[in-house]
Amino acid sequence: MSYPQQGYPQQPQAPQGYPQQPPAYYPPAAPPPPSGSASPATAVIGLVLGLLAAAALIVVAVHLLTLLDGASLGDLPSQFTTVLVTKFAAAAILLVGALIVALRRVPGAVILALGGAAGVAAMLLDPVIMGSLNPRFGDFGEYLKDLFSFNGTDSTFGAIALITSPLVLILAILPHTLKWLRGSRADAVPQYAPQPGYSPEGYPQQGFGTPPGGFGQPPQQNYPQGQQGYPQGW
Repeated sequence: MSYPQQGYPQQPQAPQGYPQQPPAYYPPAAPPPPSGSASPATAVIGLVLGLLAAAALIVVAVHLLTLLDGASLGDLPSQFTTVLVTKFAAAAILLVGALIVALRRVPGAVILALGGAAGVAAMLLDPVIMGSLNPRFGDFGEYLKDLFSFNGTDSTFGAIALITSPLVLILAILPHTLKWLRGSRADAVPQYAPQPGYSPEGYPQQGFGTPPGGFGQPPQQNYPQGQQGYPQGW
């Protein structure tokens, strides 16, 4: 007795060229949080002292102008004009530097430091400049003694300018001041890492493409058509 052999359907094979799964995209790690911004204390103190030094220099220069008694600058010795110019110039540099520091720009610290140095020079060069006109005005020790006596407008504001100007110079070049000013760039809009599953362009990663026509459908059962009843040969 023999039975007809039945064939079993073969599983369909994937056609050649089926799209491969694209490599997984791993978003870059988020940037580490800042370790802490610098304190603006030194920059703010330097700015305030710079304004104070500029105001004191202007007061001293204006007070010297009141001593002219109606005379013009052209009628005075050039040494007197030089003293006035140095004080107004130092005050102008301090004001510009303070303004740029208030805008939180690094060049402001440099200009403020130059203004502090100019303020010190404008006050300490007085006996040198005026001493060339009259040796009696060239006594440096006597000049400082009269300056810190705080006896009158000229000496009081002159002492304030001489005290605050070197402080401005020191505060302007401190690392904390420069770090805070540079922090204006670092405090920009933070960058966020893309969400997982998204490409750098912002589109979601595609999985398998659309399978070719007909592939993926359940295979048709093709069973052999046997004869009805029992096979012959019994």
